[in-house]
Amino acid sequence: MTKIDFETLKKKAWEHKRIAEYAIADELYDQAMLNWNFALEMLMKSVLQKDGITYTKTHDLYVMSECRNSKGVKILLSSINSTRSIRPLWTRIYNIWKPEMRYRNLGFVPDDFIEIFDAYERVYKWIEDQFL
Repeated sequence: MTKIDFETLKKKAWEHKRIAEYAIADELYDQAMLNWNFALEMLMKSVLQKDGITYTKTHDLYVMSECRNSKGVKILLSSINSTRSIRPLWTRIYNIWKPEMRYRNLGFVPDDFIEIFDAYERVYKWIEDQFL
């Protein structure tokens, strides 16, 4: 498998974020959720790739957050847990999304999605600001 450079992963993350935003505007909430998750996944992989951290092929955000650098530090999870404003948002995302949900009809409606959309948006921006 060819490794994708971190700039490409960062660009793909942005593309998925934009697709999520368009999907929300068109009231396609399941698609928006799927693309927000892909955006966050690609952004996290971008951070890991940039820092030379090896990660397994996974769609599980928590598994990626636990990847360790050469000093044994879980750079993503340690930063998330040490940031009071991000930790509950991360928990909200992790508790609502599981990789196998990609294959289901999720049935999200606007009231369900407003809070989770905000969590994805804020965590995404925070990762960009902290790591990229």
